[in-house]
Amino acid sequence: MFDFFKQFFKSGKITHAELPDTSKQKTPIETHPPLQHSVELEEEIKILPSLRDEGLSGLLGEMSNSLADGTEASTELIAGYFLSVLSVSIPRGNVSIPFGALNTVPRINALFVLGTGSGKGLSEKQANALLKRCKELIEDSEEYSLSRCHTGGLSTGEGLINFIRDEYVDAKGVIIEGVTDKRLLVLESEFANLLVKANAKNSILSGVIRKLFDGDELEPLTKTDKTGCKEPHVAIVGHITSQELLEKLDSVSIANGFANRFPIFVGPKQVYQPIPKVIDSALLDQLATRLNSVLEWANSTQRSMSMSECYTELWCEEYPRLKQLGASKSVEESLMTRAAHYASMYAMLFAVLDKSDSVTSLHLRSALAWVDYWHESVRYIFNTEEAVKLANQASERAYKVLATIQKLISDNQGEPITRTPLKTALGKKFSSKQVTEALSFLQELPRAPIKVTKYQHNKQVIELTNN
Repeated sequence: MFDFFKQFFKSGKITHAELPDTSKQKTPIETHPPLQHSVELEEEIKILPSLRDEGLSGLLGEMSNSLADGTEASTELIAGYFLSVLSVSIPRGNVSIPFGALNTVPRINALFVLGTGSGKGLSEKQANALLKRCKELIEDSEEYSLSRCHTGGLSTGEGLINFIRDEYVDAKGVIIEGVTDKRLLVLESEFANLLVKANAKNSILSGVIRKLFDGDELEPLTKTDKTGCKEPHVAIVGHITSQELLEKLDSVSIANGFANRFPIFVGPKQVYQPIPKVIDSALLDQLATRLNSVLEWANSTQRSMSMSECYTELWCEEYPRLKQLGASKSVEESLMTRAAHYASMYAMLFAVLDKSDSVTSLHLRSALAWVDYWHESVRYIFNTEEAVKLANQASERAYKVLATIQKLISDNQGEPITRTPLKTALGKKFSSKQVTEALSFLQELPRAPIKVTKYQHNKQVIELTNN
């Protein structure tokens, strides 16, 4: 939904349709001296996306800042990688939040966008140093805490299913042993190749990846190939350049939901460090011990997390915004469709890092920082600022049309009106096409304030709804 209209639609329902009185507002010229070179200043300045401090709260921030300090690795990318690792290191179903008839389970994908030669794998290597220490500290324990990691690249959907296959009997009657641990992190350093392979003819890779994110059963593909998995728990972390992303991400991947299952994060500019700092071994042990404690807590039992009162209040406030990111029917809207889902998953992981059975507003604020970082990155890469500007103008026109409709119906003793008096009242302010677009927009809102009914001879009757 357009940014202008959101201010009147925060609760999911239009609060009023009175146009604001701007007659007493001061213009910029009255409050500020004239600016020099105003033409140049009018051009849109692209600002590199950034993660707010709330996104690095608690243990996640301590680990990421410590590992990035004095190196060319990115704090944000280390943190994003840790969130994906943590999400699939927690056994499936051990942490969940009820959502209607279903349960939300954290399973975090990530796509990091960096330039060629910007140290795409450095952040993971720094993070893996801590994860390796975690494993070393519990090597004598029978309990596994971290998920497996595959770094060899993905070629086919069949190959991906094989990594987490259930036991089955092949066509010759031979029992093929299954993989006990269904948790898997896939690190795809050349995500552009994955996009090409996913779009290849007869490839099932795109469909498999979509099912993995949803946690759906991967059924045997044919009568002869019985490879499948009933309860997958897989996350994918990818790397790509902005040019590759724009070239390889086609309209099909955007429309079918493949792309919006991957939060996109533009990495910060690399800071040159000719002699990287070596992390203190005692600090590494301390962080590994704390992370192991979190993993032990998350592995110990199944928890249905509760939503605190402060979380619920903030969630209800932010939910309409999360569901309306991007102009209607735009690339931005398509890529941000799962923003609300990811916000809840990120919040759950911040609660896990605090070893808390309850998700609070602090956890949600940390989660929103990541969603906003994602949103800024999408706008930055796909250059949607102009589209948003045009959408806001269309949204403002729609609101003016709604105010006019409400006045005409009020003057008509509450009875519906036809399009003719509406066009007359609007005069030359709007073209016929703009009125049509406004009426269509108003009817497509989540709680449409109007209903248009067509009769014979294309007669259109407009009435108000109770929304």
